[in-house]
Amino acid sequence: MLQIEHDTDWNRGRIILRPHPPSSWHANLWIAGLAALLCLSFAVGFALAGAWLILPFAGLEIMALFGLLYYVSIKARVQEVILFNDNEIRVQRGRRWPVLDWHCQRFGCRLHVYTPPHPWYSSQVRLRCQGEEVELGRFLSDRDRRALIRNLNAFLSRRG
Repeated sequence: MLQIEHDTDWNRGRIILRPHPPSSWHANLWIAGLAALLCLSFAVGFALAGAWLILPFAGLEIMALFGLLYYVSIKARVQEVILFNDNEIRVQRGRRWPVLDWHCQRFGCRLHVYTPPHPWYSSQVRLRCQGEEVELGRFLSDRDRRALIRNLNAFLSRRG
């Protein structure tokens, strides 16, 4: 998902990149709870029939399901913020706070789009400045990536 804010001259602005949320945590808990209930009902049935060893494995399976759902929901909360002003471009990436803080002069910054080696893969969008580069929007869909390229070109073509 892209959120774009800029002034009328495209000299100042920001682009916020976020992955499309898969589902809410509340919905994930309901689905995992129903799966856990179904798994436990089969496990208890087998345990009553004498195969009691299935109970610990059913518990491990349920814990793994909840753990993986939590991991995916945390990974889906990443965001990238690209800030533009008259002189500088700043890229910040993180979940709750910026883990990456990359900046360069707007005049020396170039946009590079790398085509994928195979049609199954997505293109890479990178900003390069003085030998350093940062990849943007790794989690974006192809449509959002094309919109990001269009808007980055619009920002970079107006060089204050």
